[in-house]
Amino acid sequence: MRLQGTFLAAVLIALPLVGETTIPDPATLPYRAFADLADKVDAFRDKERLDLRVRVTPKDPADTAPIRLEVRSRSGVKPVEVAADGGLVDFPTTPALREENPPVVANRPKGTLQLGVRVVLKRPEKPADETVGWYQKALDQANAAAKKLGGGLGFLVPKSKALLVEFPKSAKGRVVVTTGEVETVMEADAKGTVGVALGNHPAGSRIRFEPAPAAIQPD
Repeated sequence: MRLQGTFLAAVLIALPLVGETTIPDPATLPYRAFADLADKVDAFRDKERLDLRVRVTPKDPADTAPIRLEVRSRSGVKPVEVAADGGLVDFPTTPALREENPPVVANRPKGTLQLGVRVVLKRPEKPADETVGWYQKALDQANAAAKKLGGGLGFLVPKSKALLVEFPKSAKGRVVVTTGEVETVMEADAKGTVGVALGNHPAGSRIRFEPAPAAIQPD
């Protein structure tokens, strides 16, 4: 099952966010839902090869309008920047807000957004370390994170065994795996992605990305 970098089965909190007052049937997602998920990410230790991001995204992939969030506390309204990929930028986590647990308000109607964790695999600092074995260990960390962040439902999350490499939309990307004198070339599809099944290659095989990928996720 393709995870596309987000642990959908167990981590997404299926609670609606408050819409603006002009949106009918608004609902509230408590501040603590965001803070607790951020705490789980911070507490997960084996993640040096991962970039774990708490993010809010539309349930409808066709919805590309910008998302705006506000923490509406007794001390005032605190806007929260939402990046293009849904990542939360500088989400405020303070003891006072945790105790108050104010509503988080979005410019969306009830039931249209989802809160979750996106997992992106880091690349090694040294090009010589960019091997199948390096990414296999990164996938092991990603699978452990899925189980940990999923809590009691972690056992339902399928293990990832491949990479999903995303290239910039303007580029014709490809992944080249070199084993000894043999090169295996995988061209990006129409969406600019390449799936790399790591089990098909020895751990010592080298991986080369042309050009640099926009993101590498569990698949």
